Amino acid sequence: MRRRPLLRFAYTFIPALITVLIYLLIDFSIKKYLLEQTPNDKTYTSLTINTNNIQKTAEIIAKSSVIYLSNFAIEGLKEKIELDFQNNLISAIEIKDIYLNENLITAYKNENNQVIFTNQLPEKYKHYSFIKEDIIEKKEYTYNNLGELTIYYNAPSFYKKDIILTEEEKNFLKEKEVLNICVAPNWTPFEKIEDGQFIGISADILKIITKDLNVKIKLIHTNTWEESLLKIKDKRCDILPLAARTQSRQEYLNFTKPYITANIVVATRVNVPFFDSINSIKDKSFAVLRSHFLYETLKTKYPKVDIIEVDSVEEGLSKVETGEVFGFIDNSIVINHIIQKNFIGSLAVSGKLNGEMHLSIASNKEFPLLNSIFEKLLTLIDENIKEEVFNRWVKTNFQIKTDYTLVWQLFVISLIIILITLYWNRKLSILNKQLQKERNKAYEATKAKAKFLANMSHEIRTPMNSIIGMSHLVLETDLKKEQKEYVEKIDKSANSLLRIINDILDFSKIEAGKIEFHNAPFSLREVISDCIDYIDLDLEEKELEFILEYDEKLSEYYYGDKLRVSQVLTNILHNAVKFTNEGFIRLKILQKKDNKIYFEIEDSGIGLNKNEEKKIFESFSQGDLSTSKKYEGTGLGLAISKDLVNLMNGKIWLKSQKNRGTTFFFELELKNCEKEVKEIEKKVKPDFSNKTILLVEDNKLNQQIIAGLLKDTNATLKIVSKGEDAIKIIRKDPSINIILMDIQMPKLDGYETTKIIREYNTKVPIIALTANSYDEDIQKSHECGMNAHLKKPIEIENLYSTIKKYI
Repeated sequence: MRRRPLLRFAYTFIPALITVLIYLLIDFSIKKYLLEQTPNDKTYTSLTINTNNIQKTAEIIAKSSVIYLSNFAIEGLKEKIELDFQNNLISAIEIKDIYLNENLITAYKNENNQVIFTNQLPEKYKHYSFIKEDIIEKKEYTYNNLGELTIYYNAPSFYKKDIILTEEEKNFLKEKEVLNICVAPNWTPFEKIEDGQFIGISADILKIITKDLNVKIKLIHTNTWEESLLKIKDKRCDILPLAARTQSRQEYLNFTKPYITANIVVATRVNVPFFDSINSIKDKSFAVLRSHFLYETLKTKYPKVDIIEVDSVEEGLSKVETGEVFGFIDNSIVINHIIQKNFIGSLAVSGKLNGEMHLSIASNKEFPLLNSIFEKLLTLIDENIKEEVFNRWVKTNFQIKTDYTLVWQLFVISLIIILITLYWNRKLSILNKQLQKERNKAYEATKAKAKFLANMSHEIRTPMNSIIGMSHLVLETDLKKEQKEYVEKIDKSANSLLRIINDILDFSKIEAGKIEFHNAPFSLREVISDCIDYIDLDLEEKELEFILEYDEKLSEYYYGDKLRVSQVLTNILHNAVKFTNEGFIRLKILQKKDNKIYFEIEDSGIGLNKNEEKKIFESFSQGDLSTSKKYEGTGLGLAISKDLVNLMNGKIWLKSQKNRGTTFFFELELKNCEKEVKEIEKKVKPDFSNKTILLVEDNKLNQQIIAGLLKDTNATLKIVSKGEDAIKIIRKDPSINIILMDIQMPKLDGYETTKIIREYNTKVPIIALTANSYDEDIQKSHECGMNAHLKKPIEIENLYSTIKKYI
């Protein structure tokens, strides 16, 4: 039964596979032939730029720009763009904000290969080819289009140039006949001695510029760069095709103008935060090539930094991989080439140092004419020729090797077609497993986040319940005036801390779309008074003037969510006081048409610039970095306030001026009503005479708080610490009128205990009394058989009214 489908698959798959293999082999052979051809005339033949390479480059740059745009880190994005320009296919880059419809970044490379940031590209780029790519932030369920990337590129057009040598220069070359060169024997992709041959970027460029000179180029073999420097110093070599100018080398060498420029970067292990100066990590150790100009430069600039010398790039990167040194320093082209070849996945470029590596042709000072000749020869090399040479060594060479292996492996395996089929089936199976694994990871990450927030809610709310509950009990005792003030301040501070905890949880709920609003009549004047009381101590401490302008047309009572209105107003007032060191805070409230209440909060504080204004309502945002360090805070208050205002059909905005102050405005739709409805007008404890309450709670402090709250209610309170004990009591004692059940307990938790009780007693009311306050927790409580769900810290009046309802 299974052989027929397999045969049918083989009859269709085999011809298609063979056709693909033949196509790949022919395509590969043609490309290999074109890339390995040596030009026969002075014109250096160009390969057409592969549009797919440009497209892939655009996709990579767009993806790597997401994190910067999502956090509006423009300066960091500029630093990244400078590194992106190391790709020689790129002539210019524009990044546009689609919401503001304006360019955030415009940059191009000038004639000196420097990256220039500007407001508008030069006119010539209108004639360049370009490709666009959307910069998209992928979230769990949505895609957010942050901007648009445009890359300009120009296909190389090489042309023949002639150089004119003087009679003196011609005679020098005629007499010299042979030019001895020394190179860095293992500095790919720039230079390398392989099988006795000089290869690399500088080798190709040297061939191009010396092709028509009637002089022989002879390689002097060396094993290290240090040995090459010694030989040219001893006049056994005439030129170095690639060298950096230093003060010590100028004593015995002449240098042409630099023809290759590269950024100086640091390779470290992966997951090291990006840095742009050794000063920030000067306690670390670094490696550089032996006798490299970087050793002399860095030792002069950072004399106390531990810098060691190594004989090759591979040796330096291996020491980084094994942890012997923190980082290896060289130019970005060499480091990226070797990492992609031998260290991908374990090492990465994590730092960029100030300055660049400028590489020239160096010649023995004994022959000054040699320097002038090579200055002229280098004019043959324009940016297009350099780009073609770089592409051959930095990209194409590595790809040829990979393609070659893959094609021949497929060709050999195609001779045994059944094994090919099994091989690809296995590969597909592995890929499916990997995809499933990644999917499971994402699911587990979501579950972990939810679990963390739930645990955090429980672990923080439990001690907060003790603090608030105990302060409430203390306030009910006979206290001196001064003692009462102290306890009231403790109670107020505890509630302030609870407000911060709620901010974090509210942020999570808003992000998940699960926040709820509870509308009821409330006193606006009382809300404003409470908000002012909250900042009163800070106002006195900073000696700030507080101005309240309250519209006489405002009603006393409005219908809405009192807690959320207070939360928005408190957040903005708190920020105003926090960022104002002297002057005033002004709160203005006006009644507008269509049930609109207008709030205006003005301060004389530090103010904001235009960039800070744009991101002030973002999560975890608090102005610039210096502001965050000085004033601290979660950076969630204004983000939550904006979301709450929007969810209440309102709007919020601001205007600000740096060092002059900020004014926040927001409008809410609140209907006026006759009076505030309160379930308990007076703080009088209810009478639960002849009623028995069973408290199931493992925390001794919480037992004490509940016992204190139910004192003087005439109720009989029984307390147990385990679910098993509660089950025994309910079976033996039918007089229990209500159960207050904690959720998180050892062995049997509150859910399991309730399920067992409900197997033989479906009438006794069971109230969840827990710090787990998410909607999922409430739903789970009802599903296991509980009648109601009260969250900690306990709201005293809510506890009394709930017991009264079910008892």
